Amino acid sequence: MQASERGELTGVRTDQATVADRWESALVSQIDPFAILEVVEDASGQAADLRYVEANPAAIAYHGLPVERLIGHTMLEFYPGLESGGPLRKYSPRQ
Repeated sequence: MQASERGELTGVRTDQATVADRWESALVSQIDPFAILEVVEDASGQAADLRYVEANPAAIAYHGLPVERLIGHTMLEFYPGLESGGPLRKYSPRQ
């Protein structure tokens, strides 16, 4: 094993590009659907929706949509019934 490889295994900091590449590889290789969502706030600052920021191929296949139809769109666009419950309730004190 080379010194640079040992350093990576022991937690020595690596550059952001390397970390991003590793994250991308881990995300793409998962067989389970995985998506990163961001909270969308309403005018009063309360959580109103969740927007898809990133998704692996399994998540894209799960939704049955092309990637450009999923990324940047919100959960309520696909699942309007979640407005009265579901994961949004967790992020908003509104009941």
